[in-house]
Amino acid sequence: MSSYKVGADPELFLADMTGKKILSAIGKIGGTKENPIQVEKMPKGFCYQEDNVLVEYNIPPCASVDHFVKNNRAMIAYLEKKVRDELNCTLKIQASTIMDEDQLRDPAAHIFGCEPDFNVWTLMPNPRPVAKNKALRSAGGHIHIGLANMSRVDKVMLGRLLDWQLGLWSVIKDSDTRRRELYGQAGSIRFKPYGLEYRTLSNFWLRNETLMEHVFTGVASALECHREKLYDTITKYGAKIEAAINNSDKIAAEHYLAGDWKYHA
Repeated sequence: MSSYKVGADPELFLADMTGKKILSAIGKIGGTKENPIQVEKMPKGFCYQEDNVLVEYNIPPCASVDHFVKNNRAMIAYLEKKVRDELNCTLKIQASTIMDEDQLRDPAAHIFGCEPDFNVWTLMPNPRPVAKNKALRSAGGHIHIGLANMSRVDKVMLGRLLDWQLGLWSVIKDSDTRRRELYGQAGSIRFKPYGLEYRTLSNFWLRNETLMEHVFTGVASALECHREKLYDTITKYGAKIEAAINNSDKIAAEHYLAGDWKYHA
């Protein structure tokens, strides 16, 4: 494939210094999706904002795995220091939680989905999320892929390949299964002018550099598979991939990630 870049806009939970009570970030962090706050003394693109009860940050697009890891680590360190110094709080990298009622009183805590996801398997928009427990909140680890001259069909096929290379892997590595009541179903993307946003992953991959590196190399692998036109094969077995991700089936995910399509869940 031609040159590409990988960005991210992960979400983090805010917690008290014990780490035991999750707190709403509303009114504490500042910034919005439309007007994120640019970090002073950092290059353009290092931003943060509130999103529902979460702390969200952005990094500029990265052309190498080293920059991808470095930029994510820099933003986590910056925000951790900010919330510690200014709020006497800490950040938590976890995919979901049940919020205490006293943290959900602001109307902004009940606004979900600023724009709909698109499902690359059904070729339809995903429905607006509705959880059985209204206090459930989840944190995504969305990936942005920038690549020139991609058609809408190219983006759909790349989304399917990302499910194979990263979605299945996340089922194996991410112990959380509750987030998918709200977000993170198989094949969740948003079309972007520069490429696409892959929205299936939670924020679990922020926990260490090895996981961060795998996200970047997983994108590279998916793009290579796209170049080799392997999307027809993946589409053939799409129902298996989709079921393994949506059902958090680790055993099936291991088989399908390895290309063992004979396995029956």
